[in-house]
Amino acid sequence: MLVHLRKVHRGQVARLRELAVGVNVLSPARSREELSRFAEMFLGVERAGSFLAEAGAAAGTGREIEYGKWLWDGAPPPKTRPQFGWLSDWMPGTSCVRFDRRPMLPALSFPVAAMLDAWALSWPGAYVAFSARRAIVVSLDREVSCFDPDRRGSPAVQSPYR
Repeated sequence: MLVHLRKVHRGQVARLRELAVGVNVLSPARSREELSRFAEMFLGVERAGSFLAEAGAAAGTGREIEYGKWLWDGAPPPKTRPQFGWLSDWMPGTSCVRFDRRPMLPALSFPVAAMLDAWALSWPGAYVAFSARRAIVVSLDREVSCFDPDRRGSPAVQSPYR
């Protein structure tokens, strides 16, 4: 099963490259560093350790992690349907890191502007623009939650399919 998951992941990366997204696959060490950075920025030091322990256990077994359950103190996105551009605050040249729902798979880095809403908002995982201090989580049922640690409150959970 793990071999199959890695093969699917490589196929997804290849397809993004064919579509000229400019995706970079991060090394396992860099993926862990970025996940730690994500945890500290969005969960705070007091919860980051628990999150990283759960992610480490999930990575060791190939299980999924539910990013959304950890981020319930985010802020709502604009009142309109979520757009991937919100992640970067519509700033040109912003890059993001995508964490797969299975932490055993490497994180990806790519320019926000290169990813279309239809692609990103239907591909489960967590997308983080560290420079904008924002994250978008897409669940398996394609619910989209937007998080901004600078604006506390309940996240707006919106699905483009409902």
